[in-house]
Amino acid sequence: MLKERMVIDDAKNKLQIQEYLMKLLKNENCSQVDVRRTPLGTRIVIYTTTPGLIIGSKGSGINKIKDVLKEKFGLENPQIDIQKIQNPLLDSKFVAKRLADLLEKGYNYKKLGNVYAQKIMSAGALGCEIIFAGKLSGEKARRERFKKGYLIKSGHPAEVFVSKASAEAIPKLGIINVTVSIIVNHPEHEVREKLDKIINGEKPAEKPVEEKANEPKKDEKENAKDDAKVEESKGSESKSAPSAEANGPKEENDDKKV
Repeated sequence: MLKERMVIDDAKNKLQIQEYLMKLLKNENCSQVDVRRTPLGTRIVIYTTTPGLIIGSKGSGINKIKDVLKEKFGLENPQIDIQKIQNPLLDSKFVAKRLADLLEKGYNYKKLGNVYAQKIMSAGALGCEIIFAGKLSGEKARRERFKKGYLIKSGHPAEVFVSKASAEAIPKLGIINVTVSIIVNHPEHEVREKLDKIINGEKPAEKPVEEKANEPKKDEKENAKDDAKVEESKGSESKSAPSAEANGPKEENDDKKV
């Protein structure tokens, strides 16, 4: 029981740290906070699109976060690691949080769903789905879905390849839950495209055969043979030319003798 209690307390502490830092860094485009226990202390990884705002001038922002964690949660040696999100539109947690913030500012959910679904696809995703659930435009709660591209719904591939996250917005009408699902890469996608083309009567594009680097192409071989023949003919002409010149004076001398 003592070990179970320690595990539960540790999980609660991690969750409290994550929630507190997400609220503290709400305006710094923070997507996720990961808390890890290490032998040297507690390592906290913060994922954001603007790491400079969190770090501050000469690390002043990180020092403030460390002081707050020591006072509020009793962490002895907190280690802060700031990671930059390279492509935020492919991060489901960032997109969900962004949509929730925009809903609280009064933006229309239809416009947000259509625009961000197109942005996610333009960023390189295979497919995406955005779901708004709650009091969207009246007292009655309802659910609206915006989907584009190819998306897996269930099974082990959905757990492995689909990035899913949710966030809550609290506008004037009531709470709205935002769920974002994004799939970036899946090995079966190319196979499905080929099958769809075959079913529709289209021939799938054949991949060009990779040629060995050491073996020249047929055209190159023929060109090489032609070049060799041209060189041989040039050589024979050059050899015959001096012999003709050499024979020329002899004939002249013979004419003189006659």
